[in-house]
Amino acid sequence: MSRQEVIKTFFKDDSPFSFDMITALFLEKIRLAVIDVRICSLTHPSGKTVVSWLNDIGFREVIPSHSGAELAGQLFDQLSEEQRPKDIKGVDAMLRPL
Repeated sequence: MSRQEVIKTFFKDDSPFSFDMITALFLEKIRLAVIDVRICSLTHPSGKTVVSWLNDIGFREVIPSHSGAELAGQLFDQLSEEQRPKDIKGVDAMLRPL
């Protein structure tokens, strides 16, 4: 798609584009305009693998813990647009008490 086609398709009425707008109907609508597709795969080592790497390089004690990232993401998704922090200070103010 040309730059103008992208702007016209994704930013109607000067409203911001969001992933919620990507539906089967939307994809069907832009199908003929898509000329190239990239697929990226990302993998992360498991917790056990990271622990073994740390042990291998000389750490004597490694205590795995759970990440709060998934829970934080779910919490953020449940907030209304007005409640969502707009910057890192707002995120810190919201999460520090937890």
